[in-house]
Amino acid sequence: MEYVEHNHSILAVIKLIKMYQTDDLSKETFVQLKRKTYTGKLSQKLWKIMIQGFSMAMWFHLYWGLAFGIKLLIDLRIDEKLSDTGLRE
Repeated sequence: MEYVEHNHSILAVIKLIKMYQTDDLSKETFVQLKRKTYTGKLSQKLWKIMIQGFSMAMWFHLYWGLAFGIKLLIDLRIDEKLSDTGLRE
């Protein structure tokens, strides 16, 4: 939503990702996701790969890569296809 609300600004996404990184609760959650604590229970391999990849990128502070990946997900409308709400008009 930050990307769309700020006129497709990658810098807005990076700022938001950095805020998540500094929060103690989200930092601990990303560590657990990286260790497959919760993703081991998922049946879909695509979600496992995406969640673990995001968590590892957060661990290594790859904010530009994450922001670019989020940009691709939104611009290619992949986020809508993965969502249960359907495609936007």
